Amino acid sequence: PAPFAPARSCDVFIFTRSSAPTGASGSNGAYTWSVPATAKFITLDCTGGGGGGGSGRRGEAGTVRGGGGGGGSGGRTIYTFPLSELSDRGLIVNVGAGGAGGAAATANDTNGNAGVTGSNSDVRITSDANGWLAVAWRGTGGGAGTTAGGAAGFPAWASTYGAATGGAGGTGAAGGNAFLGPNQAATAGGGGGGISAGDTAFAG
Repeated sequence: PAPFAPARSCDVFIFTRSSAPTGASGSNGAYTWSVPATAKFITLDCTGGGGGGGSGRRGEAGTVRGGGGGGGSGGRTIYTFPLSELSDRGLIVNVGAGGAGGAAATANDTNGNAGVTGSNSDVRITSDANGWLAVAWRGTGGGAGTTAGGAAGFPAWASTYGAATGGAGGTGAAGGNAFLGPNQAATAGGGGGGISAGDTAFAG
C-alpha cells in the first residue's frame, strides 16, 4: 500500500508591503482576498509598522552633538476564530509601513529631525470595512538629536503582544540600547551615538 500521508492541518498566506499570496488583489500593502472555502478557522498574525529613527544634531567642533532616538517598534496581534463567525470570507488586509528616518541636519548649530511614525496593520471583512477583525498598532518615530540627545520612539498603543520603546540618542556619548518587547513582540531600534564637546564620536 502507499505510505500514509497526513492531511495538511493548515496553510500559511503571507502579506507584506510589496507582495501578497496568489488570489489576492491590490498593491503597496493594501489588498483584498478571500479565505479558501474549505477553511474552518483562521488565525490573523499582524505586526504594525515601526517608527523611523531621528537624525542627529549638527554643530561646530567643540560642541555637544546628540544622536537621534531610535524608533519604537510596532505591536503584534494574534487572533484565532472560526470562519462561521464572519458574515463573508472576503478580507481587506492593510500592511502597515515603517516610518522613514529623520532627514539629516544640513547646517551647523541645527538640531536633527524626528523620525516618522509608522502605520497600523489591520484586517477587516469586506462587508464591514469599518470594523476590525485584528489590528496591530504602529510605533512612533525617534526624537530629533539635540544637545541633550534625541528622545526614544515608543509604541503608539499596546497590541496583543505589546511593543517596545526605542533607545535614546546619545548626549555626547553612546546611544541607548534597543529595548526588547514582551514575548513575541518586535524589538525597537537603538539610539544614535553623539559627539562630545571634546569631538569624540560615539557609536549608536
